[in-house]
Amino acid sequence: MYALLIGASSRNAVLEYSTCGLVLFTLYCTGVFSAMAVAFVLKKVVMRAAISRCCSSCGIPAARLSNLLLGLWERVRIFSAASARSSSR
Repeated sequence: MYALLIGASSRNAVLEYSTCGLVLFTLYCTGVFSAMAVAFVLKKVVMRAAISRCCSSCGIPAARLSNLLLGLWERVRIFSAASARSSSR
């Protein structure tokens, strides 16, 4: 999609930058900001209710769920460090 929109832009220069580069930068920034807005809305509205329903339906208390997520994060860090060490050899 980006390639089509960039290809449709003219090849003129604006402030010493090609419009193709400006179009790419604008599309990229728009995507990042819209993703942040959607994440914020989902966090505030949808996910709060979903997490409380998930915890109550599967019988996992919220404190145990946070411990589970922290343990998972710790395993990811250990794996990343080990793979970085093995790839540097």
